[in-house]
Amino acid sequence: MVKDADGYHMWFASRGARYTIGYAESRDGITWTRRDVDRGLTPGGDWESEMVEYPWIVDDERRRFMLYNGNDYGRTGIGAAVWEEAG
Repeated sequence: MVKDADGYHMWFASRGARYTIGYAESRDGITWTRRDVDRGLTPGGDWESEMVEYPWIVDDERRRFMLYNGNDYGRTGIGAAVWEEAG
């Protein structure tokens, strides 16, 4: 979970037909709204075609990073996504 000027942001593993990364936002940290469409990640490689899960978010002064597992719980690789600006 990350807190910035816009409130709280949470990325999490979500299981449906396949594992994916879910995303939710909250202004107060108590009431959450799920907004998976805004999760900031679109899988695109063969190594992540069946699963993306277990996100880990880190901010520095200018960017936000997400590390996550690909297919077979990371057996096929670990991804790194970079936002240009954090919060």
